[in-house]
Amino acid sequence: MRFWLWLILLSSLTACGGDPVCGDGDVWLNTEECDDGDQQDGDGCDRNCRLEDGPTNLLGDWSTNFGTTVTITQERWDGKSIHTWLAADRIVVVRQPEDAEWNRGTYSKLVYTELAPVSVEGRTVDGFYVCEIAFGRETASEALNDEAIANAENPAERGCGDFGWTLLTRVSD
Repeated sequence: MRFWLWLILLSSLTACGGDPVCGDGDVWLNTEECDDGDQQDGDGCDRNCRLEDGPTNLLGDWSTNFGTTVTITQERWDGKSIHTWLAADRIVVVRQPEDAEWNRGTYSKLVYTELAPVSVEGRTVDGFYVCEIAFGRETASEALNDEAIANAENPAERGCGDFGWTLLTRVSD
């Protein structure tokens, strides 16, 4: 009798989320680096829920058109942890730090343009535009699946909600 009670208890704990499941859209601390809701390689989060390399040409320090600096690494985008990086779609889902001033611990969806030459103060430099189209979402899946869109037709002027996109240009060595 005790064996059956123990078995029932154990199976109910597992059914309530006792074991990590890669591909369920929830990141399990200490066992998954990311979880984008599937088990496909090549989309920023591999089939084993490990971060894949994002576009290496975006890694480094970038100046913004607002006078700030953004640092992008394989794990972080401007101080926020990268949850999902869908390089082919130019989408990044990031998580705000728990000690952030706004939207603590929530997820945002960023979209960005291709890296290309841009004109800044009369000179041509490498740059790209980024737009935060969803923010303050409770889960990464909610941020990723948010249906908000950005229009990259004229990113310097408009297309990111009611605003222009943020221009990032590479910081010179």
